[in-house]
Amino acid sequence: MARLPVHREPKRKQPQLNTLQKHFVAASGEFCGIFMFLYSSSACQIMLHTQCSDSSLRNGGFSATMNIHMPLVYGLNLLVNVWAFYRIRSGLLNPAVTFGMVLAGTIRGLCMFPGDISLTNTTLSPGTSIAQGVFIETLMTDDLVFVVLMLAAEKSKDIFVAPVDIGLPLFVAMMGGGGRGLGLTLAFAVVEAGGHAALIDLLPEPSEPEYSVLTKLAKDSSLTVSYRKCDVTSEADVASILESIEEQGEKCGAPLGGMIACAGIQQRVPALDYESSDFERILRVNVVGAFISVKRTAMILREKGRNGSIVLIASMSGSIANRGLTCTAYNTSKSAVHQMCRSLAQEWGQYGIRINTLSPGYIRTAMTDELLAADPGLEQIWMQGALLGKLGVPDDFKAPAVFLLAQGSGFMTGADLRVDGGHCASA
Repeated sequence: MARLPVHREPKRKQPQLNTLQKHFVAASGEFCGIFMFLYSSSACQIMLHTQCSDSSLRNGGFSATMNIHMPLVYGLNLLVNVWAFYRIRSGLLNPAVTFGMVLAGTIRGLCMFPGDISLTNTTLSPGTSIAQGVFIETLMTDDLVFVVLMLAAEKSKDIFVAPVDIGLPLFVAMMGGGGRGLGLTLAFAVVEAGGHAALIDLLPEPSEPEYSVLTKLAKDSSLTVSYRKCDVTSEADVASILESIEEQGEKCGAPLGGMIACAGIQQRVPALDYESSDFERILRVNVVGAFISVKRTAMILREKGRNGSIVLIASMSGSIANRGLTCTAYNTSKSAVHQMCRSLAQEWGQYGIRINTLSPGYIRTAMTDELLAADPGLEQIWMQGALLGKLGVPDDFKAPAVFLLAQGSGFMTGADLRVDGGHCASA
């Protein structure tokens, strides 16, 4: 029985690319590759930012795990492009390149689907095999992922990272209270945002070990931190200190451009038992001391023809009466700070000097912990107005303070930024 002749389809000859077509393939491949990479990565990043936001509400910030997870998502997408698609796209190294070559007519559309590796035999260059191409792409991708992971590891040490447009390439004076508590925490915020910090307090020395950690952070970032003892109720002392800070700033190319007035004292005494001398002392520090600090800072800024931003640490107590606390003098002083801010904003706007208040709510510090330990029922009263189910911590005020200092708030002056966890809303 005669065998029928076998009809063999002639092997299709792939057209050769001219120079213009080669450029088109390269351009379309790069465009599609970048688009696919960013599209797939952005979905994962949106998910992670959502989770980070939920975590922020509970823990006060992004977690190190989330910071590491984000670059891993990007790295995974790169590896998928290099390896997984190589396996399923008939040997092509990148799905974007496959798509570009189909558009150019150099390969059939079927090559975009899984098939025999011999159908395409695409390489990086005539002298490079498919295996060598995969190795080169994988090696380069691994290098990129390694760099991204190292950067993420450096940035995941629970360090506040300033958002866009609120960097601080200038000197910020922390007038009063800078050696401890909230003032020292805000000094960390300034340095973490790229600014130099000059701390002023009545204490002979700043609190340790926090100050040593701050100076190391500044040194590692090529920034400067200094501490000076000063009584903010003495105008001569404040003027001298600020002049020395201005000189220090000019030497390092970062002029004095911001100030946080955070000096403040409090005394818990029923009004009927309040001594007038104690009342005057509270007002002297909290109001007069704040005025001297901002006045002398504004004088330097006006003399130098320099714009600047001043932040007065006020309190929600300037707007409401505290629950469970008898501190009429303190509340009066903080209300005065609010009005001082509005009045000075009217006067100093013509010089390009902005001034705003930052009003914290209840903050969980060592001092408040002692207060709550002595009066356990007080915390229950405070928690009734805590709409977020917790009291504040010093770190909650780092980003708001930096925001008010920097250009992100460039159209704000005479305003109050209240960060109280909703207490005033529930009052």
